[in-house]
Amino acid sequence: MSALNQILSKRPKLSMSVDSWEMYRTTPNWMRERMLAVNHFQDDVVGFEIAEVLLSEAIDDGDAADQHLLSLLVNSAATSPLELDMGFGRYLRPNEPGNMILTSAGVSTEIKGKGPFHSITFYIDKDALNSRASRLLGEEFKSLDVLHSNFFRDDALEVLMKRLLHQYQASPAAGQRMTAGDVVDDIVRRLLVISKHKLPNVRKRDRLRPDSIQRALDFMHAHFADDLSRDQIAGVAGVDPCHFTRLFRQTMGETPKRYLLKIRIDHAKQLLRYGSMDLSMTEIAQQCGFYSPSHLGREFRRQVGTTPNLYRTYS
Repeated sequence: MSALNQILSKRPKLSMSVDSWEMYRTTPNWMRERMLAVNHFQDDVVGFEIAEVLLSEAIDDGDAADQHLLSLLVNSAATSPLELDMGFGRYLRPNEPGNMILTSAGVSTEIKGKGPFHSITFYIDKDALNSRASRLLGEEFKSLDVLHSNFFRDDALEVLMKRLLHQYQASPAAGQRMTAGDVVDDIVRRLLVISKHKLPNVRKRDRLRPDSIQRALDFMHAHFADDLSRDQIAGVAGVDPCHFTRLFRQTMGETPKRYLLKIRIDHAKQLLRYGSMDLSMTEIAQQCGFYSPSHLGREFRRQVGTTPNLYRTYS
């Protein structure tokens, strides 16, 4: 199948209205008309936006944006490379899948090129990026200027962007809030690595303090049915969220997400074995923090090795 046909076949799967995307709700018609299809997701808690977009032509009004924009080219049927100037000199981005560009918040840009393009685009506010980068570096973050002057490629960053998009497209969005912060941190960490920043060494012997881990565990056991985020648990433990998952795993031998799933499954087992037979699987799933009976069933089989119904009948 040609690149053009691949892009056109993707169009029916991206069904969100452009009007649902606040960034483009009030834009001129000429810009909206270039957007063939879109799926857009915004996480105000973690502080980012991610979109899968089909464009007939590059969109750029020349104004300085409030956010950094990281764009991954998934596919293109364009015959000429994209022309860009992010305020650091003009360059060309070839239309090869995997090529990425990074725009700088607060800097006027110029982007020109006829598509069609199939892209995944990640947006993050300048302050949010600076804060995450400074915490990961352990010192004040300055810039990613080297990445604004040319296109680049990075397999790990490509996988992270696709994983983050898939997590928000999946239904149900199981564990979304728990893992999104870690994936965004990994994206920022990877940008720091490929822009030649030196990250501090990770020591295997680092652990959470006993009082910190106890507060975290008590909080998870008390609120296991809630849609907990990594940052909430890290706040209770008194640990920087950027380092919390790594320290939790090195202390407990598993990630916070896996530990929380075990708590939920243990509670489900109690309800299935000792609870009223009038409780439906939907009610059990809700009481244990699962999004649906199918979500409960999938995780239950993974951890227990049988279905909730069989466990209820024979336990």
